Amino acid sequence: MTNGTPTQKHDWYIRNKVLCDFRSRKYIYTPFGKLVRMYLNMKQRVLGQDKKCAHKYKGLPLCQKEAFYNKFKNDPHYLNLFTTWKNSGFQLKLSPSIDRIINSKGYALDNIQILTQSENRKKEGRYYSLHREGHPS
Repeated sequence: MTNGTPTQKHDWYIRNKVLCDFRSRKYIYTPFGKLVRMYLNMKQRVLGQDKKCAHKYKGLPLCQKEAFYNKFKNDPHYLNLFTTWKNSGFQLKLSPSIDRIINSKGYALDNIQILTQSENRKKEGRYYSLHREGHPS
């Protein structure tokens, strides 16, 4: 900025940032875009970048990105969940969500499945209530 007015470079940055944000938001509402977002979320968790959840996820195994995409990009169950989520107007409770079948095994490819956000929360609640009551997993 010069004397309170944006420079050409600044104007270009703002225009492109807004365009990039718009494209990013649109992209996550595509089947592959949602998979990309889910993988990035898993990666942030295991790297400990999500501070509020680091105690649960940091250091857990993470499958390879391409293997993850290949497993789910044409998976009929995932595509059905995505379509239901889209047709609902993108209601959060119907959003596809990664579930670790056995929590301690992390995000290994043979240990993940896709549920709705609601189903995953219910499953998580059952898991934690069992462990609070002292039941073995």
